[in-house]
Amino acid sequence: MTREETEAAQRRAKQLVRWKVWIQRLWVITAVGVALLVLGVAVLVFLAVISVPPPGSQPTTQPDTKTYTDLGPFAPLALGAMGLGVLLSVVGLVAVGIAAMGYDACVRTTLRLGKEKEAVVDWLASSLAEKDCGDYGTRISILGDFGSTRATTSIIPALEDQNEGIRKKAVDALGKIGDVRAAEPLAKALTDHSLRKEVAHVLDQLGWKPGNDAEAVHYLLAKGEWDRLVTMGEPAVEPLIESLRHQDTSVRKGAAQTLGELGSERAIEPLTRASSDKDEGVRRAAQAALRRIRSR
Repeated sequence: MTREETEAAQRRAKQLVRWKVWIQRLWVITAVGVALLVLGVAVLVFLAVISVPPPGSQPTTQPDTKTYTDLGPFAPLALGAMGLGVLLSVVGLVAVGIAAMGYDACVRTTLRLGKEKEAVVDWLASSLAEKDCGDYGTRISILGDFGSTRATTSIIPALEDQNEGIRKKAVDALGKIGDVRAAEPLAKALTDHSLRKEVAHVLDQLGWKPGNDAEAVHYLLAKGEWDRLVTMGEPAVEPLIESLRHQDTSVRKGAAQTLGELGSERAIEPLTRASSDKDEGVRRAAQAALRRIRSR
């Protein structure tokens, strides 16, 4: 490519980034609008509830001075929040739609350019080396939209990024690209509790199969296949113990039940802690698992 063609590709890549960034910002504006609308409705409902006299009280022609004086001003504020929320939501959604059409048109045009398309992908991929740029995750998403295997090796390091959002964007992009070279790095990411379900889904798309017991255990955990985890035996114990601290209630409950079926004494102490879990279902599962282990 000539120097002019290379510069044109860079300009197009930066244009794509700007479109994507604007879409993300407009979604934030829309979300703020929805939040204001919900807040306004909640305040009005609250005011309506407290204004209703309690059952059995005597009707009075005199208004409750405290209620109307102290809480009354909140009604117009709530209505104002609702109005602003509706405005921001509608304007935000319309703007998101316009920006999305602009972005899609830019992507479609680029895909028809042949060598310039490759130059755009290469520039975006090479720019991922600059992790400090504010639109690092945006560039990963754009590369996923292009679906070019030329970007695979540049996206893979993002699977280990400290930012959970970046890691999720990397998994999503690699899923869209569908390059089997990403299978091994993705398999390592199965230990990441925050996105192992997404990772397992992409690995299924790539036709990946576990190569050892450790990979099989983490894969089955991601899929929530508790019965198959029981058949794995001892290799499943430690990962299941770790899953007792998972943020998802259903995962903690499933891990407790499976540990009970496995019957390992190593799980007694972690299950004892889990028996004080904030969720009642998890507590019951942990307590039942402890009884099962101790009865053996």
